[in-house]
Amino acid sequence: EDGGKTWSMPAEVGNDAGGKAIVDQSTGDVLLVNTDKGWLHRSKDHGKTWAKEAMVIQPNAYGHGTPDGIPVNVTCSETGITLQYGEHAGRLLMPARIMPPKGSNDQEWWPYHYNTSLYSDDGGHTWQVSAPVQSGTGEGTLAEMANGDIYYNSRSHMSIDHRRRIAWSYDGGNMY
Repeated sequence: EDGGKTWSMPAEVGNDAGGKAIVDQSTGDVLLVNTDKGWLHRSKDHGKTWAKEAMVIQPNAYGHGTPDGIPVNVTCSETGITLQYGEHAGRLLMPARIMPPKGSNDQEWWPYHYNTSLYSDDGGHTWQVSAPVQSGTGEGTLAEMANGDIYYNSRSHMSIDHRRRIAWSYDGGNMY
């Protein structure tokens, strides 16, 4: 509360909390999104107190992303952002990963893994899984450019050079 000069004691979010954090810049809410369980924890007071909420995850066109099917995983990616520019300003957007079959990280399945994103236009109550970024990718991060384009940077598991892969979205993170 003093610009980082001193810090409070750690606050417990919940014994079943987990996932990835995102700050809704439109409301100031802090969300800890747990896609594995289909819920989130929300703080409306900058992390002092937390409340657990159910959330809906809508799968992508492949049917991937639901907790009871092939889940979407946010723990192996960076945190999310609130879009600031263009027609999707206010949208919450998080990098994520799909790991068929049912979350397996065995190397034999790496060619079938792909990065994706989750986006919410209703403050985190409903999340849509986007189209794939590129197969053989994981551990992604994204950023919004001043013109509203989304830059997505991913680790490449399958390329010979083992370098990063870049993708762009021009529709607020739905298609790459």
